[in-house]
Amino acid sequence: MKRIATLVLPLAFISAQAWSGESQMAMDSSSMPKMGVMFRGEIVRDDNMGMKKKGDSKTPTTTTRIMATANPTFDLKINPMVDFHMEAALSNSASNFADPKMAYKTCQGSIVETAYTNYKMNDMVSVKMGCVKTHKDGWDFLDRDSALTVSARPMNIWDAPFGDYNPALEIGAKVAGHLSLQLLQDVTTTTGGNWNETDSLTWILQWAGDFGGFMPLVQIGSYDSNHSMYKNIGLKGEVAGLKFGVDYLMNSRSDKVAKTSGDGFESKMDESTTLNLSAEYMVGNLVTPFFLYSQFTNKQHDTDRKFNAGDWASTMWDDNGSVISLGTSFNNLGNNYWPYIAIDMKSGDFQDPSDATKADTRKDMAIRFGTTAKF
Repeated sequence: MKRIATLVLPLAFISAQAWSGESQMAMDSSSMPKMGVMFRGEIVRDDNMGMKKKGDSKTPTTTTRIMATANPTFDLKINPMVDFHMEAALSNSASNFADPKMAYKTCQGSIVETAYTNYKMNDMVSVKMGCVKTHKDGWDFLDRDSALTVSARPMNIWDAPFGDYNPALEIGAKVAGHLSLQLLQDVTTTTGGNWNETDSLTWILQWAGDFGGFMPLVQIGSYDSNHSMYKNIGLKGEVAGLKFGVDYLMNSRSDKVAKTSGDGFESKMDESTTLNLSAEYMVGNLVTPFFLYSQFTNKQHDTDRKFNAGDWASTMWDDNGSVISLGTSFNNLGNNYWPYIAIDMKSGDFQDPSDATKADTRKDMAIRFGTTAKF
C-alpha cells in the first residue's frame, strides 16, 4: 500500500490548496454536511436442497435466517472543486442476504465500503482518492448497493480477482462518455495471485457511454503482474418503461505451471465467462417486478473439470454455477420504504458421490421477505 500512498498524498495536498486558496468562503446550505442512512431487513427461508447428495433419502432441514443492515452515508461539499463521500456497512451478518457465502467485501475488511475525496479539476477531468467501488463485473455490480439492491448476486463473485471496494486513485475524464482509470494494489501469491510476490500497483480501465438512454460499458483490468486480465462488456437502457441490463464478462486467469522441458515456469490460462441478464418494470407506481439470470462457467487449462471443487456447503464455485432471482418491490408505502419478496434458485454441478468421474447437478431455492428504506 506504500505505492498507493505516494500517489494519494500529492492529491491530498492539491485538495488542501484548493480549500485554502480558491474557496475560503462562508458555507452556504449547499456546503453543509448531508447525512443519511439506508436500511434493509430480511427473513430468508432456504430449503437447503443443494446439501442433499445423490441417493440420500433424507431431505435437508429447511433453515430460516433473519438479517439486517444499516448503511450510514455522509456527504460534504468542501468547495466547488472538492467534495467528500462515505458509506459504511453495519450488518448483523457479513453476508449478501441471499447467501451468506456471497458477501459484499468492504474496503480493507473495515466497516467502510466507500470513503473518498473527489477533486473536480475542470469540467472534463476529476480525480478520486480513497476507498472506491472497484470497476469490475459490469453494470450489474456498478449499479448495486449492498443495502438497497434485493436481487441475488451473480455466481461469478468467486472469480473476480479484486474485492468489491478497494483503496485506489481514480482519474476520470469525459471522453465520448466517461473514461476512467483506477490504480490499485495488485493481487499477490498470498491474496489469490499466482505470479506476483511483491506489493505493486495495477490498473483498471473503464469507459461508459450514453446514447439516448442506451449506455454501453467496457471494462479492462490487469492483475497478477500483468499475467492475467479481465475484459467485460455491458449494455443497459430503458424501453417503454422497461429497464434492462446485459453483461458479458471474460476473465483470463494465468496459472504458474512448471515447464515440461527445461527449467522455469510458463503461463497456462483458465478462461471463465459470465452472462448476466436483468430487467425491471414499474407498474402504476405500485409494484416493481424484477428479474435476474446469471450463468458462470470456467474452462481449466489442462483438463476441463465437470464440477465445482468441494460440496455445496464449502464450494468456492470455481467451475460453474447459475442463479435465477425474481420478485417484486412494493412502492405504495411512500418514497422511503420498499417492501419486497424474492425467490432465488441456484444450481451447480458437483462431484457425483457414486462416481467420481461424473457430475451431480444440485439445486437450491430460497424465499426472501424484507424491506429496504432510505432516509
